[in-house]
Amino acid sequence: MLWYVATVKFRVPAPDAEEILQAAAISLITVGTQVVDARAWLIAAVCNGCRHYWRRMARVLEVEGTSIAGIPEPACAFTTEQLHTAVLVREVLRLLPPKSRDVLRLHYLHGLTDTELARHYGTTPGYARKLITRGLRRARRILDVLRAGGSVHR
Repeated sequence: MLWYVATVKFRVPAPDAEEILQAAAISLITVGTQVVDARAWLIAAVCNGCRHYWRRMARVLEVEGTSIAGIPEPACAFTTEQLHTAVLVREVLRLLPPKSRDVLRLHYLHGLTDTELARHYGTTPGYARKLITRGLRRARRILDVLRAGGSVHR
């Protein structure tokens, strides 16, 4: 669903849409327990990311006599804080149990509903929601430990 929003509704090219979706997923994990409805939050984050993308592209297109292909990428697209967060989230995902990592990937990046997840795992939608909640809870716990400077054993 998130892919559809970015590529169809906002007409963002596929490689750029993937970056927007990854940034939204990273933001969800780093925000923590402040998010009440993760699905709605992700949709809003992707919509905002797409709007930002097109605002940035409009500024690039305003440069007279140049094409997008002729403009070099900035040497440092990420700020230090964004890079640190991306590395932390990658480490969190690496430390998650395989099933939790798979559930979060299928639900948040591929847009599977809890009913589709239940079908995938051969279980009930209620248990699929529980798997999603547990995966997020585990990811947040690992993130808290890593931010505190501790180490997590797999």
